[in-house]
Amino acid sequence: QKEIIFVEHSKEERIEIEDIKTKEYKNPFKKFYGKRIKCDTDKFIKDLWASCKEILGEHRLIKSETEWKKYLNDWINKLENDEIVQYFIVGLVLSQISNFKEAIEYLKKVLKISKEIDNKTSELTCYTGLGHAYFYLGDFEGAIAHYEKSLRIAKEIGDHTGISGCYTGLGNAHDCLGDFRKAIEYYEKSLEIDREIGDKSIESRCYINLGNAHFYLGDFRRAIE
Repeated sequence: QKEIIFVEHSKEERIEIEDIKTKEYKNPFKKFYGKRIKCDTDKFIKDLWASCKEILGEHRLIKSETEWKKYLNDWINKLENDEIVQYFIVGLVLSQISNFKEAIEYLKKVLKISKEIDNKTSELTCYTGLGHAYFYLGDFEGAIAHYEKSLRIAKEIGDHTGISGCYTGLGNAHDCLGDFRKAIEYYEKSLEIDREIGDKSIESRCYINLGNAHFYLGDFRRAIE
């Protein structure tokens, strides 16, 4: 029920305002109320800064001096001589700073090596990581495809925590696609495993996910439960 104002950069001089639900692709706010404003965000920030001049002082552009890619590459080279470890850590770091496209490149490198040496645990982790990356890029079909591959391996090696995580990922992706009934199926499967392994933290998250899915279906009594 939150109202969102979604400001998106545009090179056009004119400002466009539309309903926040209008944008079909890569729209994390599709279920929210509010407006999407397309404008030159450099000018927008400058004007916003000017309106708060007494608090923020004079507006000036400061460019970052940190060459983080160089530091990251130097750091990788100092790690132990294990490409799986190197590429996976880089993929993880890139995911954490929301650079998902580059994270995918590194995770795919790890996946290739993992398949070559038949390392199922590493393969499982890669598919799950790729699922997360595609999910946050708004490619929910791509996320589902990778979560399903991860799920098959998790079942094969008997990784119950991994199975639960895959079910949650699949539930989240279907939830974002608006298929709440399918999402509920996956959340319930995850919940069943979490109860068995006694993971209270993930169990709690499952209940929240189930509550939200039932809410969006309009089944408020079930959501409350």
